[in-house]
Amino acid sequence: MRTFPVLFVLVATALAALPAAGGVRQSADAPIVYGTGSGGPQTRPTDIYVRDGGVVRRLTRTSASEAFPSWSPDRKRIVFSRAVRNDADIWVMNADGTGARRLAGSARGPQDRYPAWSPNGKLIAFASNRAGEGDIYVMRADGTGLRRLTRNARHIDDTQPRFSPDGR
Repeated sequence: MRTFPVLFVLVATALAALPAAGGVRQSADAPIVYGTGSGGPQTRPTDIYVRDGGVVRRLTRTSASEAFPSWSPDRKRIVFSRAVRNDADIWVMNADGTGARRLAGSARGPQDRYPAWSPNGKLIAFASNRAGEGDIYVMRADGTGLRRLTRNARHIDDTQPRFSPDGR
């Protein structure tokens, strides 16, 4: 099984230089969500943080490794992957870090990672090796209606799904 990379960094300045959907430029102070951790001599689990207007807030503080966060289109929720003992599941929480709950996963040890919201906020796509190889799955934002979208041959992985920004 693959494990999470040891360091997750998202550079806000690079995003600020890119035009947003519709050609509107984003401010460097726009809220940004990211995961960070350490794999060096003082290994610690990854946690989810939000940088908003220069203020950084830690949203998670667990013994699990939390990574790959993604804002909901309305910015009220954050979907992310939480890994415990080599079993990564898809979770969602409120944007302030409260109300975390598991949406998808199993006790068998698959890696459910890279969640992404649909533009209308009704669906979440993610990558998983729950069927053996890395495939793309989609489910409703409440965790119901799970569907496998891709089926790969041995040693082929689909990963990091993203919806089209305009939903078409």
